[in-house]
Amino acid sequence: MEEATTAVAREDAEAAYARAEAATRRSRAPSDTLKRVLGLFFGAPSTRCIVLAIAGSIAARLGAGPVSMVELALMGGVFVAWPFGEWSAHRWLLHIRPRRILGLSFDPYFARRHREHHMNPSDYPLVFLPVRVVLSAYVVFSALLFAASGARALTFGVMAAISAAALVYEWHHFIAHTDYAPSLRWQAEVVRRHRLHHYKSERRWFGFTVPAVDDWFGTGGAAADAERSRTTRTLGM
Repeated sequence: MEEATTAVAREDAEAAYARAEAATRRSRAPSDTLKRVLGLFFGAPSTRCIVLAIAGSIAARLGAGPVSMVELALMGGVFVAWPFGEWSAHRWLLHIRPRRILGLSFDPYFARRHREHHMNPSDYPLVFLPVRVVLSAYVVFSALLFAASGARALTFGVMAAISAAALVYEWHHFIAHTDYAPSLRWQAEVVRRHRLHHYKSERRWFGFTVPAVDDWFGTGGAAADAERSRTTRTLGM
């Protein structure tokens, strides 16, 4: 009886969130053309922060001497590792549920924010990375790189690569939540899979920039083979 009551409550919550999203879609700014989407994307505070991080890192790097082979290798490694990092973060961190560890409540901000995003995937402000997350990540990664290498040049070079990868991620995540239909087959597949994640099953399709990562890790597959989840908006909460 209790399980049945819980299931009904979750279905009611899903329906309520769906109605709220429909209202958001009716009121939000148009996003059906590339020009409109670009305007919305570069008007977002987090996008501007990432662009400034790229520009600042490049400017600092240019005044720090010649580029080493190690630095080039690490910069290339950022782009190779990024698709796996974004899949892992999405799968294991953003979808983490509140829990108690050693008697203390553990429900990090990024997980709470991501749950809000699932409640209303069409709410543009919730699509973007929070500004404080962007700034914190830049500071932390910069500090770790400098502590490990002791080289200012390498630190800013790698941070430029990380920031550029983050911008590519943000762009693809954003267009998946707009009304824009990308013409590139790869981007169209990114959009299709991410929408399946939000509206078919939150237990699949965690990748962004390289959709095949989900297939390699067993979280992809055809939409017809996935059971429709009743908790795409509530994430089971």
